[in-house]
Amino acid sequence: MTELVTVTAQIPTDRVSEFYEMVAALNRPKSNTSGNQSPRPWSEGDEHLAKQIFAACSPNARKVLSYLADHPDQQVLGTDIAAALAMPKGHMAIAGTLGPVGVHCKKVGRDMPYQTHYATGATAAFYVMSKEVTELFRAAA
Repeated sequence: MTELVTVTAQIPTDRVSEFYEMVAALNRPKSNTSGNQSPRPWSEGDEHLAKQIFAACSPNARKVLSYLADHPDQQVLGTDIAAALAMPKGHMAIAGTLGPVGVHCKKVGRDMPYQTHYATGATAAFYVMSKEVTELFRAAA
């Protein structure tokens, strides 16, 4: 197992979300040994994988995934998710909470169950879970 260390860094306020995304990427598993397999999109029949992912997630990650599943095909700002779920660290908590979801998805060969994007100049990400994926994760909850 890799040894972990605590690192303190000063980050410009407008780049904190980007920093959390970068740290989350460091915690995702490296691509498989063959190097040519990419995660696949979620599809009908992946209910068992959605249940496996959901069960492996932290309680806060399950809350965020459930929230996104309750808002299919809607762009939801990370700050809005955090406010709705009473997560005091705001959008930064959402990015940090969802980082391990990528690890779990990679283990089963699936893409993240949501997409993220940033509006120009924004510090918080928008999250979108497709209707098809929401159905899988609603069944998993």
